[in-house]
Amino acid sequence: GAIPAVRAALSLAGDRGGRAHPPVAAVQALFDELADELESHMAKEEHILFPAIRDLANARRQQGRVQVPFGTLLHPIRAMENEHAHATRLLVDIRRETNDYHPPPAADEAGRDCYRQLARFEADLNEHIHLEKNHGKQVVNHQWVAQVEHLPLQTQIEPPGARQMEAAHGGDNQD
Repeated sequence: GAIPAVRAALSLAGDRGGRAHPPVAAVQALFDELADELESHMAKEEHILFPAIRDLANARRQQGRVQVPFGTLLHPIRAMENEHAHATRLLVDIRRETNDYHPPPAADEAGRDCYRQLARFEADLNEHIHLEKNHGKQVVNHQWVAQVEHLPLQTQIEPPGARQMEAAHGGDNQD
């Protein structure tokens, strides 16, 4: 995966040129914080958020209710949004430390490769955040969650794309 590859590139760049380029240690610490947060974030999505969304959608279809263990689905959604904001701040710090991913003139190939991998990682993560933020709001938005959790089921509406998201996350697409 991308996280282990960037960690390895940072380690190699630090081993080979750390003295010539002291920010590598700072970047490595920032990236480790980012990677740890992303791994935790993805686990929360897979084990908490997505199953809760699926359970709410299934309960709605079956004219029932489901009690989520965290009161409302809005809590984990907001937590995920806050984690996206924190990841973005860490990327800004990494970009600053790497001079916008421009390696110093003395950097060897390992150092240049490390900067390329960091730039690619940032682009991929920004795309992920953008898709999750913008497409996710089409599928599950705060208004839909409030309707599912609080209004009589007959007046609730299914969010656009809910069936596609459910299918993508292992739900059956049958009524």
